[in-house]
Formats: sequence, structure tokens, C-alpha cells
Amino acid sequence: MSKVQALDSIEIIRRRPGMFIGSTETPEHLIEEVLDNALDEVTNNFATKVEFYFDSENNTIWISDNGRGIPVEPMEVDGEVKNSLEVLCTRLFSGTKFDLDDYETLLGQHGVGLVAVNALSNWLQVYTRDRKDQNKIHNFYFKNSILISSKIEEIPNYEYSTSVGFSPNQKYFEDIDLKNYLQKFVNRLVLTKAKFPNCNFIFNQKEIPYLAFENYVKSFLSLNESDKLYKLQYEKSSNNKIEVYLTYKLSSTTNTGGDVNLRTCTGTFINSFQTQLKKIIKNKISKKFKTVSEKEFLSGLNLYISLTIPEPKFDSQTKVRMVSNVKKSLIDPLTKQIDWFVSQKDIIQTIEENLNRKFEKKLVKTNSRSRSKRVSAGNKLRDCIYSPGDVLYVVEGDSADGTLKIIRDKKREASFPLKGKILNVETHSLQKINSNKEIQDLLEALGPTNKRRYKKVKILADADSDGLHISILAILFMQKFASDMIKDGNVSVILPPLYGAVKGKKYIPIYDYTLIEKYKQQGFSINRFKGLGEMNPEQLEVCIRSGIEYIVQLPETEEKLKQVLSIITDKDLKRALMNNVHCNYNMVMQNALNQKTQNGG
Repeated sequence: MSKVQALDSIEIIRRRPGMFIGSTETPEHLIEEVLDNALDEVTNNFATKVEFYFDSENNTIWISDNGRGIPVEPMEVDGEVKNSLEVLCTRLFSGTKFDLDDYETLLGQHGVGLVAVNALSNWLQVYTRDRKDQNKIHNFYFKNSILISSKIEEIPNYEYSTSVGFSPNQKYFEDIDLKNYLQKFVNRLVLTKAKFPNCNFIFNQKEIPYLAFENYVKSFLSLNESDKLYKLQYEKSSNNKIEVYLTYKLSSTTNTGGDVNLRTCTGTFINSFQTQLKKIIKNKISKKFKTVSEKEFLSGLNLYISLTIPEPKFDSQTKVRMVSNVKKSLIDPLTKQIDWFVSQKDIIQTIEENLNRKFEKKLVKTNSRSRSKRVSAGNKLRDCIYSPGDVLYVVEGDSADGTLKIIRDKKREASFPLKGKILNVETHSLQKINSNKEIQDLLEALGPTNKRRYKKVKILADADSDGLHISILAILFMQKFASDMIKDGNVSVILPPLYGAVKGKKYIPIYDYTLIEKYKQQGFSINRFKGLGEMNPEQLEVCIRSGIEYIVQLPETEEKLKQVLSIITDKDLKRALMNNVHCNYNMVMQNALNQKTQNGG
């Protein structure tokens, strides 16, 4: 018997889902595929409203738009006449987006989306308005990827033209708890609202507020509202244009981002622009910097590029990196504007100051007061100059660490970004611990027991359940490998505020929920921080300098320590405790404030 197999579209997706949706860790990409279809209607001026609804009880998603509706008509496939909507949901590479006859600009392009959603879901339901008779609504219901029913309903004045609902199948994903990663879709709707202010976007029955696109860019780049952004733009046609927002700040890092047809992504377009920018800087920079590597010219750059192009090409189905070459068509025409930007006095001065600072830093490193021992190459540690340093911040995520590096005292304060939940050293084997690079890097950063590289360790994580979990895991690490620092009272957990009051340049962290109304009445606006990455440098600095933190203390006896560790490593108990963390957060903050008061803070 032949070993050759001929699989249908549904079966091949189920056998090799990664080929069609990238990562199978979560069903995020299924949501993206359906949302792409709705936003295609918006970007091509067919729809003015999109609604995203997440049913937390049933873990399902519904996405609707008031565009034209999906074509429902008979079509011939392999000698059989089938309904076009059934084909769109069951046969790969079917659709209307393989040319520009139906759309001028495209997000979804490959005829994979609805088929992948159908193949990897428990059920899929599609409501769509008939394009000829506006009162007719086609209702298609698939279960286990099989069409169970299709009917036509008379619904005059139905609000939407297309509604797609589905429930991801646990069998194909590591984690299907959708609520853990819906923020990225809220952010995408915020981006779309910034681009299309006259359209309405709704998430779980709440309208997405309008944010001017320049303010959206500042938020994306973690800039302050007062920071000046320069805008460069070129339009070849209505569906082929570029907008560039950029500035320089005193910093040694480069901060970039972009979107293509309302999809946040990176790609060659950013690299091409940076190459052109470096060439122009080289011609305008002071002579003493002529021998500096051109890549150093990007230090301090904050750059965001927004593209609209007809048919973007991506390096994978997940569309996180665009590979279309737009250098000649969109970036070269910006050359004169880039030249103008670099010629601005504040810009060229900032570029040269950043280069000066880098040069001075190299000199400081050779000073006898510099640390005597460097960590190995590849360690994520952002070290300080003096050794031992005053503080090592163990911080959740690269985003918060990127802000922290701006405000830390680089002479005496270091930071180590955790990529997420650090390995639980109490529940994993020594072999697993020994082979974990993050653990090894953090051990190296701390230094040996008799010669610690820092006087204190401060743990800094988001003010949510995941953040508290990360703090606990970090404490477990310190207890196992640096208990001497805990015994000496040199390990603490900084408690970031959930809210902040802002008026002009004044910022006040709010640790007591009851004070919110008071600050509102005084003319302050109230910020709700979903994570450390949402804080600007000034706000984060207030957080780490406030003294609102817990000093970690070991239990009085070894027996009590074992009891505490047994409770922490009990998964069922921990899950129950974490479910109550939000209602207990204000009490935690109040206890920390009381502790600070008792300590004379």
C-alpha cells in the first residue's frame, strides 16, 4: 500500500497547525484572521463599525462589521456546485483577495483564515447579509468543522452585515484562556480608531475612545505628551503612502515600531529608513564623529513608521514582519525631508550628545573604580559602573526594563529583566535549574555569597496576579540561592501603584483607591496602569523611589520555612489564592503604607 496521503484542507491544518497559524501556544492567530476580514472592510471604506465581543463564561469570540457581507453564491469546485461561504470555511486558498478587484488594500490575503478558524475550533458560526437582498441574513453553523446547518432568515435593519463567532478547540492549543491576551486586540482597535476617527469600534460593549494618531505613536514609543515628534510623509496614491514620526532623546538605545495596513509589525521598511537616516547623519555630523560606526547614529532614536500599501508581503502566515521592499517607492522620496529633520538644531545636538556620552562611558569603564569583574557575554544584566553596586532591580519584562534603564543611576544601580515567570526553583529538579540560562545569568549577576555584586536586590513586577506570581518566584529564587541577603534585610518587593494622578508635569502615585475622587476634584486626571510598561520614566521613577515596598523576611524557624514553601508549591491552593488577589490588592497596598509609616518613612 502506498505511503502517500492526500489530506483535505481541514485535516492538513489539524495535522500541521503551525504551518498555517504559526505558534499553537494560544489561539490568538484565529482571532487575528477574523479581525483582519472586518478591518479590510474598514480600510477599503466599506464598513464604519466593528464590534469585538468576548464571552468569558464560554470562552468564545464574536467579531462583527457593517460592511458588505461575505459573498454567498453557488460556485463550481472540482466538478461540484457548492455554496461559496461553505467553500470559504472548508477549502484552503479560497477567497476574493488574490487580486485587487475587490479591495484596494489588504490585510488578509492567502485564503487561509476562515478555514483555519473552522479547523481548529469546536464550532464556527457565520451570519452574513445577502449582497443583493439586504433583508436576508445567511446563517451557517459548523460543528467540528462540518456544516451542520445553513438557513436564510428575514431580518430587516439588521445592525451588522457580517458576524463571525467561534470557540477554540483545547486539543490544538496549549492555552485557550482568551482573557489572558485580549489586550493586544484592544490596542489594535485603538490604532484603527486613531487612523479612522469617523468609524466606531466596540470592545465588549464599550466604545474605543479616539486618540489622535500622534498621541498613539507617543504612547507606543513610551514618550511623554510634551515630547516633540517630527512628521515626514509621502503619498504616491491613496493606497500607497507612508507616514514617519520620529525624534531623538538623550539615550543609548533605539526605540522603533510601525504598522502596515493597521497591523503592528516590524520589517525591512524600518531597516531601509534607518539606513537612509544614517547616511544623511554621516554627512552632517561633527568631524570628530566621522569614524564612529554608523549604527551608533541610531542611539536615542524614537521612530514609528505607518504604511499603507496594496499587497504587503510577510515572512510568515503570522504577519509579524513585512518583507515587501518599499525603498524606491516610498522611502527614497523622503530623502529631502529626512535631510531637513537631521538639520534641526535640537536633533543634531541630541545625536552628538548621545555619541559623547557613549565615548565617556567607555572611558569610565577603564577607570580603577569600575567593577573588577564583568559578567559573561549574552547575560541580560544591565550592570552599573561601581562594584559593588547599590541596587539590582529584578524587573518583569523588557518593556519595563527599557524604561528603567533611562532613570536608574547607571553608576550604582543595575537591572535584570525577566522574560516572564522565572523557573520555580522549589518544584524543578537541579538538572532543570542548572540548564536554565535565565537562572544561571541571574546567579552570575548576584555574584558569590562572600562577594555579592550588589548591596540590595529589589523585585519589581506588574501590579496584577501575574506580577505577584513573578514576585513570589523571584523570592523563591533568592531564598534558595541568596538567603544571606534576605537575612540581612537586603531583599525587597516594590509595590507599584494601580493608579496615578496627573496634572501637567505633576504626578502622584495612588496606593489608596479611596483617594481617586479627591484628586479628580482637584483637577487631576487619573491613569490606570495595566502594567509597568505603561508608566513613563518619570512615573516609574516615583514608583521605585517611593519606599512603598515589602522587606522580605524569612520565617523564624526552618520548620516554618518548610511549611510556607509547601503552601506556595501547592498548585490547587495557590490557584485559589491567586483568584482572590485583585480584591485583596488594596489591603496589600494599605499594609505596605502602614509598614512604611511605622518605619518612619
